[in-house]
Amino acid sequence: MPMVNQMAPSRLSQWGCPPCESQASQRTNKHAGRSLNRRAIAKFKGSTPALIGLVVLLSNLNHSGRTQGPAEALKDIRFANSLGRKYLPAMKEPFLQELAGKDRAATVYRFLWLPSFHDPISVRFVNSDRGIFLYATRLKLDREYRPVRIVERRSVELKPVHWKRITDQLKKARFWDLPTHARHPFGGGGEDGHLLIVEGVRDGQYHVVMRDNPPGGNFVDLCQAMLFMSQIDVRKLWFEYR
Repeated sequence: MPMVNQMAPSRLSQWGCPPCESQASQRTNKHAGRSLNRRAIAKFKGSTPALIGLVVLLSNLNHSGRTQGPAEALKDIRFANSLGRKYLPAMKEPFLQELAGKDRAATVYRFLWLPSFHDPISVRFVNSDRGIFLYATRLKLDREYRPVRIVERRSVELKPVHWKRITDQLKKARFWDLPTHARHPFGGGGEDGHLLIVEGVRDGQYHVVMRDNPPGGNFVDLCQAMLFMSQIDVRKLWFEYR
């Protein structure tokens, strides 16, 4: 498959794969006992690592089961964007909410994966008059979770069939109907794990959905499909966090 940005020719590996039961059931316990609590967080007050603050804020969000009102939705969108602003500039990634306001013709989706103990990864899909492209970036962090450098970057021109696979997953997850933040208990509830953020831009509209340690479901399947299409070798790591 042709590549862009002067990268060597490459072929997309087989798109996605269903969760492997053996991998999922044998999730590693190497992070056991490392869940964050307020006492542990107090030790890091001086450095305020981004992901530690992220875990605390998510664990304190309301899980009342209420429907999101406009004020709550706006607050959650701002919070999700604040997380992206910690890493996206270092990844040389655009702010999609700003793009939606400037270009009504833009159609873009991006998955930002923030695993607690590993490098964050961004996978962005762009459909325009120039074609369909995927841009994937892996960012190295220091011990204080601060960006150091880009360690892996890929730019791939996709075929319509690949775009359809992503849009089918978006429809299956009902992405545009999902609240930005789930108002019910999901996953680890503030324990170490991973945060999944998907943003979308179409027809001048912007939407973002974030989930902390989700146990599974169509949204997780969407994130997995976007991540695996990036060609970044993280399948084993993904299943460890699953």
